[in-house]
Amino acid sequence: MASDEQEKSPDAQRVYYDHEPAYKAIAEAGGTGWDDLPSEQRHLCDDSEATDSYVALDRFLASRWAPQPGTRAIEFGCGGGQASMRLAEYGYSVVGVDYSETAIELARQNADEADLDIDFVVADVLDLSDFDDDEFGLVVDNHCLHCLVEPADREAFLREATRVLHPGGIFFSETMTREGFFDPDKFDVDPETHISASGTRIWVSKIELDEELRGANFNIIHTYSRNHGHGFGYTFVNYALAR
Repeated sequence: MASDEQEKSPDAQRVYYDHEPAYKAIAEAGGTGWDDLPSEQRHLCDDSEATDSYVALDRFLASRWAPQPGTRAIEFGCGGGQASMRLAEYGYSVVGVDYSETAIELARQNADEADLDIDFVVADVLDLSDFDDDEFGLVVDNHCLHCLVEPADREAFLREATRVLHPGGIFFSETMTREGFFDPDKFDVDPETHISASGTRIWVSKIELDEELRGANFNIIHTYSRNHGHGFGYTFVNYALAR
């Protein structure tokens, strides 16, 4: 049993966003990223953003909202690096950060095999003090924000996104909202807090999400919604936001 001091420590309180157990299971099964999470391990993180995880990002990168190739970009919560690799293929100078050491190991292996030059770093997206203010022209959140259930952590995430993004830069985010139908056979979600039973996902409304983003001084310049393609019954909202 953990001591009272351990239970009250920030690291203990934030264990929900550490996907290390999931990425260890992926690596042990010979996988390369989140889409390869073994079915028997899905309980570790509640959902299964599967092969359509990058549809919205690809659409954004092909749009007029995407910064020019050569722009310095950072992905928050890069996992196995699949989204970061897409950024590199589009010509961006990419940094990918994740709290999971195993995820970063997988990301480095994946980039090496694809012959892509990407800087993958083990880091906490709530405190990116190793990176300078205004360092990036593009910040990407491809399914990270909805893993942060504590309001203070969500504020810290958006605060860091604002800080490292230079004026006129773009923040792309794809995140889950509670619009749509929830399948009770797949999710156990508290009806009042909208947090999953394991405490690893939160489904805010689009209105609440808009308020969070505007509260972080982002200007919403483009948004669209899409339903998850695997019957899970929730909606992804996709944003292009300017600082």
